[in-house]
Amino acid sequence: MTADRPDHLRLLPGPISSLQLLFAVCFCVALQLSGALTFQKVTSQQVKMYSIYALLFVGSVYASMKSLEGSNVETQIVFRSATPLTVSVLDAFLLGRELPSTKSLAALAAVAAGAVLYVATDAVSI
Repeated sequence: MTADRPDHLRLLPGPISSLQLLFAVCFCVALQLSGALTFQKVTSQQVKMYSIYALLFVGSVYASMKSLEGSNVETQIVFRSATPLTVSVLDAFLLGRELPSTKSLAALAAVAAGAVLYVATDAVSI
């Protein structure tokens, strides 16, 4: 049992993620059946190309939901807000890509700082 909620109220990340993905598929099928959208045929080559990405994405969503079991939402907000800044710097150092411009770095830092300030002020108001 956590301080936030009893164990019997804790949601399971696997079923919740599966329901979200199922809803998205059903919504797309409904749009196609209604004629509102049409989709191109998917080839086996396209499936092969996107399979790794899809598996990594599902894994990251699952890991994110599992991490919510052990931490609070505020911690998640800070880390997710700092991710683009971290990734852009690591891209430059590890992959040899160009660093974002000073203006872009300032914007990324402002987003991360805003998340930290939000959490700090939210924690005080509780």
